[in-house]
Amino acid sequence: MNIIVLTFIISNSQGVNVNQNNRGCFSFIMQFLGIGESKFSFPYRVSDKFLSPAEYSFYMVLKKILADRFIICPQVPLSAIFFVTEKRNYMAAFNRIASKRIDFLICDGLTVKPLFGIELDDKSHNSKARKERDVFVEKTFEVAGLPLLRIPAKNVYVTSEIESTFAGILQSINWHPTQPGQVNPAPSSQNPVEIKETPPKCPKCGADMVLRVANSGPRKGEKFYGCTNYPNCRTIIPIKVEEKS
Repeated sequence: MNIIVLTFIISNSQGVNVNQNNRGCFSFIMQFLGIGESKFSFPYRVSDKFLSPAEYSFYMVLKKILADRFIICPQVPLSAIFFVTEKRNYMAAFNRIASKRIDFLICDGLTVKPLFGIELDDKSHNSKARKERDVFVEKTFEVAGLPLLRIPAKNVYVTSEIESTFAGILQSINWHPTQPGQVNPAPSSQNPVEIKETPPKCPKCGADMVLRVANSGPRKGEKFYGCTNYPNCRTIIPIKVEEKS
């Protein structure tokens, strides 16, 4: 690269005229160095099929049932919901979820914490490739501990049946509405423990935990074990406070 830059500088210092009609070499060098206006086009427009008619119809049903207590997120990539815990096989694992998405993700209306996913099953799910994809998605949700509902696409939905299904899911995950102004603490896995010579593994994702000290907040100065996958995993294990004799 040094030879290319030097050649360009010498040529230009000798009075080479680089105009708009003769920019081949000049543009190449500038783009190679990441300088100047890019020549790449941007052939993108807003799609009119963000939601299919069936998905839009079901979305309106969800709005009626869930109201303001929840947030309905359509067409969410799996890579936005889950993170990869294996460092050694990171790219292979990430690529398996990067191109897949869920029809709807239901989140807490105040904390925006994911609560459960919904797949709206139409005829496209009958193909072999789609069935294989569905098995992978179901296993991903299962291993991560996030519920996934599969609901057949219909022309008309019985809202009472869907409400009952949602209530069962929320009860199974022990969900309670978060009140405005309520502090949303980092998830703590257990009661306080003593400092160990070998730090424990994270109970949520299996990663190593490290001993840390709170730098701010009401627990400033207190020690705790924090997950090394932070901020993707915010699990903490508090440390027992030594009693003064």
